[in-house]
Amino acid sequence: MNALIKYLMHLATLLFAVIAIALIAQNMDQAVDIQLFNRGWEQVSLGLTYLIALVSGLIICFSLVWPRVARLQAEAKHYELRKEKAEVKAESSSDQIRVLESKIQTLEKALEQALSTK
Repeated sequence: MNALIKYLMHLATLLFAVIAIALIAQNMDQAVDIQLFNRGWEQVSLGLTYLIALVSGLIICFSLVWPRVARLQAEAKHYELRKEKAEVKAESSSDQIRVLESKIQTLEKALEQALSTK
């Protein structure tokens, strides 16, 4: 299900990009007057205003999403380090058990030899 949602999101993004490019390209020859902060620009390309709006929206979206992505990446890295630490600890414990078992076997053999020589 997660793969389907991811696929649909990619498809929607591609569709939006195609529509935005077509909207920009078809309106490059249209001119409009723009008023911003009591300053007016006359005969600005409508396609250019769409492009500026699109880029502004992408920058705003990126600035809103990036902190969450960075936090999730840091959490994933922290989880991976904890997992590796646990694996190393388990491996170390396993090695210690093997060493102790080999010492026990050595002591058992020495005990058997000592008892058999008496």
